[in-house]
Amino acid sequence: MLQNEFIMKKTVSSLIIYKEKVLLLLRDNISEITDPNKWQTIGGYVEEGESFDMAIKREIKEEAGLSPSSNKYYGKIINKGHIIGIYISYLTDEEVKEIKLGNEGQALNFFTLDEIQKLDLTPPSKMYFEKYLSQIERLINRDTVTIKELGLIT
Repeated sequence: MLQNEFIMKKTVSSLIIYKEKVLLLLRDNISEITDPNKWQTIGGYVEEGESFDMAIKREIKEEAGLSPSSNKYYGKIINKGHIIGIYISYLTDEEVKEIKLGNEGQALNFFTLDEIQKLDLTPPSKMYFEKYLSQIERLINRDTVTIKELGLIT
């Protein structure tokens, strides 16, 4: 395959934070999907013609009924032909009231980092939470964390 024919898979993911907890989605329990019945951050595939920003706004709206005012792009991870755009959102009291499960997933719930470590997470979410736990804790506490500390590039 020629290099210009190679197309990388693109997805987006957002750490949605409210009062020291992270919002996660329990994936549907359908054997045909990847990682059924596992918890993950909010996000999904970037559709053709979409930017990362457009995709994360659509995914958060579809999965959680939200349009967070503070959704911020932090950087991306490139791994084995896969690009993941990473976002961080801090929800307001009013935005939390808007949360409702969309047409994907079985449940939405906020979890502390201690609780997240005990959940059955999708492999990418599990790897990221394990590898960057202290940095995510700093983000939750609204401390400054660089993209490099989060394993991201611009």
